[in-house]
Amino acid sequence: MSTETEIVIPSWLNDEFLETALRCEDVDGDLKVTSSNIVRATAPGDNYFSMIYRATVQIKTRGQSETRSLIIKCQPEHEFLKEVTKKYNIFEMEAEMLKVILPAMHKLLEEANVENFSPLSAKYIYSRFEPPSHVIVLEDLKESGFKMAERRAGLDRDHCMMVMRKIAQFHAASLVLREKTPHLLEPFIDPCSNDLLVNDFSDFLANYTVDLCNEIDQRCEDLKKYTDKIRKISANGVLRLREGRCRRDGEFCVLAHADLWVNNLMFHYLKDNHQLIDMRFVDFQICLWTSPAVDLLYFLNSSPAMDLLKDQTMFIEEYHRVLGDTLSALGFQHLHITMDHLNELVESRGFFGMLSVFSIRNNVLVDEKSIISADDLQSEMKFKFSKMYLESLKLQIPVMEERGWLE
Repeated sequence: MSTETEIVIPSWLNDEFLETALRCEDVDGDLKVTSSNIVRATAPGDNYFSMIYRATVQIKTRGQSETRSLIIKCQPEHEFLKEVTKKYNIFEMEAEMLKVILPAMHKLLEEANVENFSPLSAKYIYSRFEPPSHVIVLEDLKESGFKMAERRAGLDRDHCMMVMRKIAQFHAASLVLREKTPHLLEPFIDPCSNDLLVNDFSDFLANYTVDLCNEIDQRCEDLKKYTDKIRKISANGVLRLREGRCRRDGEFCVLAHADLWVNNLMFHYLKDNHQLIDMRFVDFQICLWTSPAVDLLYFLNSSPAMDLLKDQTMFIEEYHRVLGDTLSALGFQHLHITMDHLNELVESRGFFGMLSVFSIRNNVLVDEKSIISADDLQSEMKFKFSKMYLESLKLQIPVMEERGWLE
């Protein structure tokens, strides 16, 4: 087995491990791994709760030689983040999504002949939750032509519309699963990850908010009038962020991805003209049963291109349309909500949308040299804000003020 010399590959991540994983797909065969090459699959800052590797594997099975490409997600090396993944069962929850929930969704959507159906995620292959590392093995979407979008450019209208259609199908399928097989979704109704932000990242968010206000005071004359309101976030922002994520009694809820931003999406294009034709969601580590507004607000305030930030109406309307169409195809039209109801759900969680702007939006637009490291999450570092992010705030803060989100 060969590896990139500058990357230290865990000793357990070897041919024997890969053979064990692949044999879960080939239980009746005689599969043998003959060689493998393993490299890091993501850049620093792409994912804090996982180390992600790509394995190109040469195998022999039933007398034939094949090459397979796999994605291996394992616990981060950083001790604080590793403990967080264990404390909140992050790997176990993602494996449950990939192994049980998503295949059940796919079955519902495919059998109902839902329009433009394609899988929502990569195919699950194997997982384990014991030392030396919790680990999940998946198909490599890159082998099928999927790739990430350019983060800092933002997603254009076509990409955003596709995300809205796809997440609407995801949400609709979850509603039907909850009706047909409610026990499947029980682990996601009140997951322990609800407490993750409050217990482990409160100081981080407080420091971040203070530094942002200081930056605005120094560099953005147009935004100074808003800093008093923004500073107040540091007092109880994390508690209100938790409140913004969690379900409310009697509220219309779905299974939310809950980390829906550009880095957790992969897209597929036609080779001849680069036309967008498909997409997949990745990273299902903090899914939970809550308002659909959580996914809509998080995505629409973090990932679109600059010229799409001011008016989210067309995207929410498209989501609503596809949610209804999908529920109708599944035979559960009665679960749909009105457009007015959906708008009320979105506006009632405006504070969550605001915090998305003041947190994940900066991650989208951050300069490569300023990406927050694992060590930074626990330190009293001074946060940096790119020129692009400050320009984005000039568009987004007045809109949030008008909608009452800064209160």
